[in-house]
Amino acid sequence: MPINKLQITQLRNINWADITPSADLNILFGINGSGKSSLLEAIYLLAHGHSFRSSAIRNIISRDQKQLTIFSELTLGSQKIPVGIERGINHARTRISGKNIKSLAELVSLIPLQFIGPDLQKAIEGGPKDRRKLLDWGVFHVEHTFYRCWLIYRKLLKQRNAALKQREQHQTITSWDSELVKAGSRLNDYRADYLKRLLPYLDKLLQEMFYLTGIGCSFNQGWSKEFSFDQILQKTLSRDIKSGFTSCGPHRADVLFSYYGRAAHEQLSRGQLKLLVIAFKLAQIQLLQTAHAKRCVILMDDLPAELDIENRARVLNTLLDSDAQLFVTTTDSALIDCSELREDKSRKMFHVEHGSVTEVVQ
Repeated sequence: MPINKLQITQLRNINWADITPSADLNILFGINGSGKSSLLEAIYLLAHGHSFRSSAIRNIISRDQKQLTIFSELTLGSQKIPVGIERGINHARTRISGKNIKSLAELVSLIPLQFIGPDLQKAIEGGPKDRRKLLDWGVFHVEHTFYRCWLIYRKLLKQRNAALKQREQHQTITSWDSELVKAGSRLNDYRADYLKRLLPYLDKLLQEMFYLTGIGCSFNQGWSKEFSFDQILQKTLSRDIKSGFTSCGPHRADVLFSYYGRAAHEQLSRGQLKLLVIAFKLAQIQLLQTAHAKRCVILMDDLPAELDIENRARVLNTLLDSDAQLFVTTTDSALIDCSELREDKSRKMFHVEHGSVTEVVQ
C-alpha cells in the first residue's frame, strides 16, 4: 500500500521533514551527503523496523538527540492507516492504527518493500544466506504461514544444535528430529513452490527487458535430493555430533544462478549481475501483485549508478506497470528522463539539501 504522508524527525542530518509523496514515482535529487539516502533509510526503517545502513540505533539518531520518530499514513482503498516508529538509545516503539505491535512481522507484512541499492551483485557473489534472504522476501509475502513455520524451524534447530554441542545421547538429540522434519519439510516446500511460480516472470524479464539469455535459476534445498529430510538427518548424525551442529537442512538452502550452465558470478560482468538481481526483484514484485494485488514500495538508491541510460526508463516503467510506489534518488534530476515514462502515472520531485526536503513544482 502506498505512503501518502511521511514525517521524519531527528534521523541523521534530517532534523525535520514533512512530505506528501506521489502514489507512483518520487524522484529525490541533491548532491552527495545531502540526505537523500537518509530519507530512503527512514522509509526502510518504517517498513522493516531497522536500518539498511547500520545496526546501531545511535548511528541513525541525529547528533546530540535522544530519539528519532517517523510517522506515515498509508492508503488501503479508501482507508487511511497511520504507522509510527519511535527509536531511542534504550527504547523502541512501533504503532499501527494507534496500537503497539507485538512483532515486527506485522510491520513487514503491512508494507512490502524492496530496496535496490549499491552492490546489488553481492547477492549473487555472496554466500547462501544472502540468496536465501532474497528468496524468502517473496515467500514471506506470498505464503502467509511461511513466517510462523520459519520461526518454529529456527527454534527447533537451535535446540537440536545445543544438544549436539553438549554431546548428548543419540536419543536426546534425535528427540527433536520429528518436529524438525515436519517444519523443515514445509519450509522447503514453500520455497521450492514459490521459485517455481517466480521463474516464468524472471525468464520473461531477462529476455524481453534486459536481453539476457542463457540464465538459469535453480533451488538447492540444503541436502541431497536422493534422500528425504528425515533420512539425511539420520545419515549425518555421527558427523553432526562431531561438528556440534546440524549440517543439512533448509537452513543451508540456496538459490543457484547460472549462465549457460556455469556459475553466473564467474561468467557475467558486474553490471550484468546487477541487472540479474534487479530482474529477480522485479519478478517478485510482479508475482506479488498478481497473486495478492499488493502494492509494493520500492527504494532505488542512486538509479543512474545502477543502470545505464537504456535500462533506466525501462525498469521504471516496468515497476510502474506493477503498480509499485517508487522512491528514486539521483545527484541530478536530469539523469532521469521523465519523457520516456508512462504519462498516466503521477510523479513528484523533491530537492534534498543539508537534510531539508522541498517539493519541486513541475
